[in-house]
Amino acid sequence: ATEGYITDVLTAAALEFIRAHKEEPFLCYLAYNAPHSPYQVPDKYYERFEKQGLDPNVAAFWGMCENIDDNVGRLLGELHRLKLAENTIVLFLTDNGGTAGVKLFNAGMRGGKTSVHEGGSRVPLFVRWPARLRTPRTVTQLASHIDILPTLMDLCGVERPVGLPLDG
Repeated sequence: ATEGYITDVLTAAALEFIRAHKEEPFLCYLAYNAPHSPYQVPDKYYERFEKQGLDPNVAAFWGMCENIDDNVGRLLGELHRLKLAENTIVLFLTDNGGTAGVKLFNAGMRGGKTSVHEGGSRVPLFVRWPARLRTPRTVTQLASHIDILPTLMDLCGVERPVGLPLDG
């Protein structure tokens, strides 16, 4: 049986997969469920924010974010240790805007999760690929998650399958 906090468990499984496939091209899709209800996180992450007098759900939410930071750090650290970091494309993104159930900072945008307004649909996307993307920059053109697959295929020199419709 698998035990532990799900974000930690998913990261451990991803690291195991990467180690097993380090000698060949690989795709590792690591989809964390946090930060999301139920707002549960290991005590060491919760207590730091709870001590600041935050609402318990807000403290747990920020603790979940800190746990994600630590796990992304584990992932990037292992890529460095395995000498894969330079030529591995790492994307970090979310699936929707700010949560509607816990009132948190939403950069002043209208709406939240499930909303058609910018606060519900605008999400971050960070792309890290040291071998090809050497200068940090902000891209302001409108894009969507459906653009990721064709973009990655183009970056990796993968031909689009003939006869297979592909959005993006």
